[in-house]
Amino acid sequence: MQLVPTMHGGGAEQTTVEIARALRERKARHYVVTHQGAMIADLYDAEANVLLIEIGRKSPLKIWRNARRLARLVREHKIDLLHARSRIPAWVAWLVSRWTGVPYLCTCHGRPPANWWKRLYAWPLVRGRAVIANSDWTAKRLQRAYDFPPHKLHVVARGVNVRTFAKRLSARQIEEMRRRWGALPQEQVLLLPARVAPGKGHEFMLTVLRRLVPHTPVRLVCVGDVVSHERLVRRLEGMAQKLTISDKLVFAGASRDMSFVYAGADMVVVPSLKPEPFGRAAIEAQAAGKILLAANHGGLSEIVVRGTGFLLPPGDLDAWEKGVRHALGLSAAARAQLATRARAHAARHYPLDAMRAATFKIYQSCVACVDK
Repeated sequence: MQLVPTMHGGGAEQTTVEIARALRERKARHYVVTHQGAMIADLYDAEANVLLIEIGRKSPLKIWRNARRLARLVREHKIDLLHARSRIPAWVAWLVSRWTGVPYLCTCHGRPPANWWKRLYAWPLVRGRAVIANSDWTAKRLQRAYDFPPHKLHVVARGVNVRTFAKRLSARQIEEMRRRWGALPQEQVLLLPARVAPGKGHEFMLTVLRRLVPHTPVRLVCVGDVVSHERLVRRLEGMAQKLTISDKLVFAGASRDMSFVYAGADMVVVPSLKPEPFGRAAIEAQAAGKILLAANHGGLSEIVVRGTGFLLPPGDLDAWEKGVRHALGLSAAARAQLATRARAHAARHYPLDAMRAATFKIYQSCVACVDK
């Protein structure tokens, strides 16, 4: 049983779907506890038993009630293992595990807490049978933040199906995608694939875009959840109006088929101002063979190696303007060479099957401890 607050879109949500699909392939009985979001449809497609519970509510009373309810369901459905993918679900899983004896594990997909209060708040993340970190960067900071047995910590990078992102689309399909974005034939599309949230760099990229326009024919397309932070979306739209670049900015919302989205783009930007613990967009861009510009910190520094994209100083306007202009000016041969290296890198280091196999190995070890 996987526990995730919502399924609006993001790295944790996508990994939840991928594990659900893998469990279906293994003909395993599997459940997902979540509340709302467009990606719930993907869970139903994966034949998951979806339990709609507000598992992300922070109220201590709500956590207690959710744990009580879930404990009954765990006993009723004879659940073998709980997998929490966020801090509040981790508290629920910890309580359920104490009451039922069913083991739990957690995936830490966010930035590890820096101060004592946040460490206390996230305490259950490291109290389960195992802890999964999505990158070496995350693992090192977890070890600094908490005192827990090193053997419980496993680094499992997120995976990508390179074949899915490398598939060739017809010129008509690509033209249709670009038409949805209002992209003109002469414009190059800069794709920012991330939910609209503080720290993801949307505001920063608007300033970069203003420097590029009007002398460079470009369009910034933001694809990702716009529901969770509607006020921020409105503020960004107002900022675009003040900068007179509203006609060059598109908020396309979340997409259930990112392979089509990447196919319609010329370049992918990941300008996160805060360190990304992993950075799924980077491996997807590499798998799609797109020019990739990413902020040089966090997990992104592990993913983007020489010849697979460009790492730029986070928040440095001059460096990003120069980087985008340089990338836009690459020859067709240089782009093809970069695409070949990037796809090979993603296939070698971040295959989806490896992520699923590593996760199931951890599942088996957690259940085996109980059997003994």
